[in-house]
Amino acid sequence: NRKLSDKLLRRSSRWFPSGTLRLLAVAAASLFILWLFRVRHDLWGERHIITAALDSGAIIRPGAPLASFLNWALFRLVNSAFIWNSASASALMSILAGTFYVMAALHAADLLHDEEKDKNNPRAISSVFLLSNGFVVLFFGAGGNTPLATLFACLFILSSILFLRHKAPLILCAFLLALSIFSHPSTAYLLPGFIYMLALELRSPERVRKALAAAGMLIACWIAVELILSATGNIGPSMYLLKIASVSIREMPDTGLHKLSRYLLAALNGFLIIGPASVAAIVLLLSGRPRKEHAASDQGNLLEEVRLLTLFAVPAIILFLFGAGRIDQGLRWENLASTGPALSLYVLWALRRRLPDRPGFQRAALLLAALGIFHTLPCLLVNVFPEFAEKRLSQLPLEPGRSETILGSRALQREDYDKAFKWFSISAEKDSLNDETFSRLGEIEMKRENSIEAISNFSRALELEPGRSEYRLQLAEAYISRRWFEEASAQLENLTASYPGNVHYLKRLGFSRNHGGMYSEAIEAYERALELEPEEEQNVKNLVSAVLNRGAKLQGKGETEKAREQYYRAISLYPRDWTAFNNLAVIEIDEGNYEKARQILQQALELQPFAAKPNLNMGLVLEKLGLEKEALEYLRKSYELNPMSSASEHIKRIEGKLKVKTPPQQRPLPQKVPAGELR
Repeated sequence: NRKLSDKLLRRSSRWFPSGTLRLLAVAAASLFILWLFRVRHDLWGERHIITAALDSGAIIRPGAPLASFLNWALFRLVNSAFIWNSASASALMSILAGTFYVMAALHAADLLHDEEKDKNNPRAISSVFLLSNGFVVLFFGAGGNTPLATLFACLFILSSILFLRHKAPLILCAFLLALSIFSHPSTAYLLPGFIYMLALELRSPERVRKALAAAGMLIACWIAVELILSATGNIGPSMYLLKIASVSIREMPDTGLHKLSRYLLAALNGFLIIGPASVAAIVLLLSGRPRKEHAASDQGNLLEEVRLLTLFAVPAIILFLFGAGRIDQGLRWENLASTGPALSLYVLWALRRRLPDRPGFQRAALLLAALGIFHTLPCLLVNVFPEFAEKRLSQLPLEPGRSETILGSRALQREDYDKAFKWFSISAEKDSLNDETFSRLGEIEMKRENSIEAISNFSRALELEPGRSEYRLQLAEAYISRRWFEEASAQLENLTASYPGNVHYLKRLGFSRNHGGMYSEAIEAYERALELEPEEEQNVKNLVSAVLNRGAKLQGKGETEKAREQYYRAISLYPRDWTAFNNLAVIEIDEGNYEKARQILQQALELQPFAAKPNLNMGLVLEKLGLEKEALEYLRKSYELNPMSSASEHIKRIEGKLKVKTPPQQRPLPQKVPAGELR
C-alpha cells in the first residue's frame, strides 16, 4: 500500500532525522530482540557441535578454523570474568555478529540509494528488507560457527560493491573472503564472484599488480591455515571441502523418481527456510533480463553490480541443490544459512533495476520485507514457548525417536536430568536400536550417581555399536566408579590395543590396574604413556605411584631386595617424592639398621617436613638409638599432623620410660608494688 509506506517513511524520518540515530535505534532494537529470543530455537545442528568442542577444550575445528577459534577465545574471556558456560558464550558471539550484521545491512541499503538526495527515499524499506530476509534469525543467540561466517559473507559482498565503485581495494575483498571461508566452508560459493572481480582488475594493465596482490594474499592465507591445521593434526580447508563435496555427491540420488523427488523437496525446504528472498531470487533469475525501457534506466554501475551479485546468487542456489542431503529435514539449516546475504542483496539490487520508479520498488520491497518478518515468527514462538519447539519437532518427518533425542539433548545441556531422562526413555521405547540414546541414558545415570544403571545402558550402547570407542570408554569409567577395576581394565585394554597412541586411554588403563592391585601391568601402561608424552610431569607421577605400590606389595611378601629396587627406581624417576625414602627406611628398621634408617628418613623429612609418617618413623628410630627426648619431638609432631596415628601410644610409652610428667601450670607470684606506684 503506497499510502502506508509513505506514512511509515515520514514517521521514521521525523522520529530519527539523523542517519546515526536511525542506526543506533535499529541496533538497540535488534540487540533487545536478539537477547530476548536467544538460543532456544536452535534445536539441532552446529551449535551443539561447537559447544561440545568448547567444553572439551578444542581450540580449532577443521571445517571452521577461524570461527571456532574466535568462539573459543570469547569463551575463555567471558568464562574467566563471568563464569559463563560454553552455550552462553557461543550465543553471545552470535549476538555480537548480529550487531555488526545490522550495521552492514544498513550500509548496503544506503549504497543502493546513495544517488537519491531527496528525503523521501525508500532506503528505510530496503533496510527492513535486508534485516528481515537472509535468515537473520541466525543471530538470535543461536551460536555455532555460521553467524560469523554469515557476517563475513555480508561484509565481503558489501566490499565487492564498493570495489566496483572504486571505493574499496580488491585486497580487502580477498581478506574478507578468506575470513568467511575459514569461518564456514559453505561460503566457498562466493569464489566465482571473486574470480570475476579479479578478471575485471586484470583488464586494466595498471591494476594487474593489485589483482595479483589480492590473489596472492588469499592464497597465502589459505596456505597458512592449511599449515596450522596440519601441525595440530587436523585436515585443512582444501581436504575438508573435497570431503564435503564427495559426501554431498554420494548423497544425491542416482536412480529412482521417488528418491529424486524427495531430494528436490529437501532442497526446496532449504530455500524456504532461508526466507522469501531465496524464492524471489529464483523467480528473478528465471524471468530473464528486464525490458529494454527498464534496462535503459540503469544508473551508474547498477548493471555491473547486478552481474556480480548474480555470480554470488547462482552458486548459492547450486549449493542448495548439492547440499540438500545435509539439511536433515530442516534441522541443520546452518549448513546453508550463509547464502542469505547473497540472495537478499541480489533480490534488492535486481528489484531496483527492474522497478526504477520509486512506488513500484517500494511496494515490492515492502511486500518481501513483510513476508520476511512473517517468516521469522515461528522461530520466535519456538524461542519464547518451549512447547512450540516440541510441537514443531513432532511434525517434522523424522525417524522414530529422533525428536525425543533432540529434546533430551537440550535438556541434558541445561542439566535438567529428569526431563532429559524422560525424553531419552521415550526415544529408547520408539527406537530400541539407537545406540546414542542408550549412551545418553548412561550419561544421565552417571550424573545421578546410579552407576549400576549407567553400566547397563553403556553396555547396551556398546552392544549395538561395538566399534564406538567412546561407548567403551564410558563403560570403563562407569566400572571405575563402582571400583570394578578388573572389568574396567578389560575394556581399556581393548581400547589401547585399537588405539596404541592414545595417551588418555593408557592413563586410564594404568589407573584401573593400579587401583585394582595389578601393579606390574599398571607400570607397563604408565611407561607407554610416558614414552608418548615424556614432557608431561603427571605421567612420571603416575608411574612412580605404580612403582611404589609394586614395591610395597613385594615388601609385604618379604621380598625386600626386589622392593628396594622398586623404591630406588621411584627415587630415580621422581627424586622429590618422600614416600620412597620412607619405605626404604622401614625396610632398614625391620632389619635393625637404625642408623642407616635415620639417614634415609632425614632425606625424606628434608623433602616434606610436614608428613606424619616419616616423623613417626624418625621418632621410633631415635628411640632405638637411645635418643628418647629427640624421639618425643618427632612423635609429638607426627601426632599433631595426624592425631589418628599410633604416635600417641609411643609418646605415652617413652614418657613413662623417662618418667616424664607434665608440670602443672604455675601461676606467677604477686609482686610487691613499690610505694607510690598504682596499678
